[in-house]
Amino acid sequence: MSTTAVEIKIKALIAETSEGRWLIQGVNYDIVAEAKSFEDAEYEFHRMIVAHVVNCRSLGIEPFSTMVPAPQNVQDAYNSAQTREINLNPSGLQLEQGGLGFDPPHIDSRMLFGGIQGYAC
Repeated sequence: MSTTAVEIKIKALIAETSEGRWLIQGVNYDIVAEAKSFEDAEYEFHRMIVAHVVNCRSLGIEPFSTMVPAPQNVQDAYNSAQTREINLNPSGLQLEQGGLGFDPPHIDSRMLFGGIQGYAC
């Protein structure tokens, strides 16, 4: 495993569910967070990224090397979604925990209006 800093680039699809909950779905990595508010979904999405990197580092595995992309219908929804300037930056998460060597992720986010075909949204 490399000892250099990990540059994390994640594509994310953001949608509000029919129940008024917020969903953030990774596209190139199948990570998903859902919460009552956008801010809570954002926090949970970043928390999952940090947990993944920390666990991989503790096991000697390169982060994201074993993670699969989201299903094709999610990728298609991302490709047809509107690009919006939504700043998905972690709030309150310490990303440099214990000198683990990773910077805050770069997240290319797109907002989906309506549901994802074949996805319970």
